[in-house]
Amino acid sequence: MATVTDATLLKIDNDTVPGLKSYEVKYEKVWAEQSRNMVGDFRGTLLGINANITLTFGGDLREDDVSDLADKLNQDYFGVTFFDPKSKTTKTAQYYASDLSLSLVDKLKGRYDFISIDLLPVSGYS
Repeated sequence: MATVTDATLLKIDNDTVPGLKSYEVKYEKVWAEQSRNMVGDFRGTLLGINANITLTFGGDLREDDVSDLADKLNQDYFGVTFFDPKSKTTKTAQYYASDLSLSLVDKLKGRYDFISIDLLPVSGYS
């Protein structure tokens, strides 16, 4: 995972998200009727590919930033605009988020530990 320096690499519901530190796109193959025969040959039907996104936020997030991030990620579905390394373009799709954990490090200073989250597409990659 590389360190992120481009603040416009990712938008959630058309808003830039502050504090993005790392960004990783994983192309997950979705198979049906997959199996291996007695000699170990794989067989299956590729249904599609999902562009899952793993994000890490933190380091300099303020309490308001964490609150806004939680509001965006705790919706059922939301729009994500992201840079797609495969096509070298920006794509927009509906996503949902994995469970969100917020670890408070220092209440007086309003500091939180790094936040890691997976964004999963509603539909397959296109």
